[in-house]
Amino acid sequence: IEGIVNVDVKPQVTGYLQAVLVKEGQYVQKGQPLFRIMPDVYNEQVKNSDAGLKSALAAQATARLEVEKLRPLVDGKVVSDMQLKTAQANYNAATAQVEQAKAALGFSKINANFTLIKAPVSGYIGRIPNRTGTLVSPTDTTALTTLSDISTVQVYFSISEANYITYSKEGIFSGDSGNIQLILADGSVYNQKGRVEAGSGNIDKATGSITMKAIFPNPDKLLRSGGAGKIVIGRTVDNIVQLPIT
Repeated sequence: IEGIVNVDVKPQVTGYLQAVLVKEGQYVQKGQPLFRIMPDVYNEQVKNSDAGLKSALAAQATARLEVEKLRPLVDGKVVSDMQLKTAQANYNAATAQVEQAKAALGFSKINANFTLIKAPVSGYIGRIPNRTGTLVSPTDTTALTTLSDISTVQVYFSISEANYITYSKEGIFSGDSGNIQLILADGSVYNQKGRVEAGSGNIDKATGSITMKAIFPNPDKLLRSGGAGKIVIGRTVDNIVQLPIT
């Protein structure tokens, strides 16, 4: 059994974990803060980039004044046209420096925002292996947590090629059939019926089976990712002979 969405939540910047804002098993909404990485280094980078932008803007303003000063002098043939062209080139270079500084500031702000890790989807929080003070990085193999949206679940199962062909001909695997039941781990029948979709487009040559998935609504959040059960496929059989029970 898997949730309709299973997301590994990982940091996008490196730093020490300052705060864990949720608990294992908690249901969170999309956009809700989950973790905070110590932001001091990234906030200082924002300040440095902002200062670099202000310096670039000042250099651009100086270059523009030089162009404005030389233009009437060139018109009056007081200075050569080459001096104006040089001043214009300097202004263009200063303008490019401004755009570069703006990009650097934007990048710094993005990294600073990444220090607050938010839920990409609504769902349940899985295990949280890291605690406050742990150094985390985007290259970590272990995620900060796993977020599962289990409002709808997918149950994967395999059937033989022969059964797949038979059920397909009978329309049992049509999208709106709704004739699929799930037997839970405790032996009880799940109170919602499901529909089947193809989980794989190919027959496994080694086993002669095909993977399918049944989609079940999960309004009470009873089913959880990682669980298991048994799929019951209902079908109607005609032209049978009933024998009395003796």
